[in-house]
Amino acid sequence: MHRSAERRRLGSTGFFDAVQPIYDRHGEAHQGPPAPSRAGVDPAARKLFEHDDRFGEVDVHKWDWDQTYRAADYRKLMLSYSGTQMLESSEQHDLLDDIESFINRHFEGRITRPLVATLTTTRLV
Repeated sequence: MHRSAERRRLGSTGFFDAVQPIYDRHGEAHQGPPAPSRAGVDPAARKLFEHDDRFGEVDVHKWDWDQTYRAADYRKLMLSYSGTQMLESSEQHDLLDDIESFINRHFEGRITRPLVATLTTTRLV
């Protein structure tokens, strides 16, 4: 892997910690538990099925998914978040400008968001 691409990928996992002060400054501090590690992802549907006698064995399949965004594309993604949408127009613009600039300055204009896609299956007994 090219060195800068490797830096973007590995550095991007630290993006969310590094960018948190920007969210804090704009009144959008993270609340709640931290996101689970990839290995710790456990879909809520699994527990529901396992505790329901109508269903048999439950299988959970997981796939790691690294979604890379250019700074401008991440800005567009953020516009789909309800928290961002609820901000006053000027506050929203300032937050998005700060985050887009941060990505361009510190992450070579791209970040990779580590995601996990899951599929939970079972059968009626």
